[in-house]
Amino acid sequence: KLHICVLPLPLLQDPVPLLLLILIFQIPFLRRLGCFGETLGILFQLHDDLLDFSGRAAGKETHRDFQDGIYTLPVLLALQSSGGRAALLPLMRGSRERQLTGDELRRMEREVVRHGGVEQSWAVICRYLETGGALLDTFEDGEPLRTLRKVGASLAGGKRKAGAYN
Repeated sequence: KLHICVLPLPLLQDPVPLLLLILIFQIPFLRRLGCFGETLGILFQLHDDLLDFSGRAAGKETHRDFQDGIYTLPVLLALQSSGGRAALLPLMRGSRERQLTGDELRRMEREVVRHGGVEQSWAVICRYLETGGALLDTFEDGEPLRTLRKVGASLAGGKRKAGAYN
């Protein structure tokens, strides 16, 4: 929003105080924009975590993170249950010592799904989508805002609660 104020002539002759004054008026906007950028970055990472389980369609090698000892959100959430820990920890130890076989990777994927890692990850994504949608609602409508809503909707991948971006 445009804020108009009367400034003394000496202030207008030096651009630094004028720029500082303009920035002061924009701080709330910049904070909201920063929060939205952080939320969008987290959404991209969470989306990438899920691609590790279905990346064939996206051109990404599946389970590469798990093979490399990088345990993404779906794995970490599945590990929260005792059954998930019992099923996944031996595979995690095995991947430190050697390359897991295709059967072991498929078993890991089944266990992560079985113990709720993928579904719980979608729930986390939905919460971030709601936060991002609420942040977008604080900005003035326009083409950049519509573009950001499209990005958010594509990250939702058709999952529930993507309405915050529509």
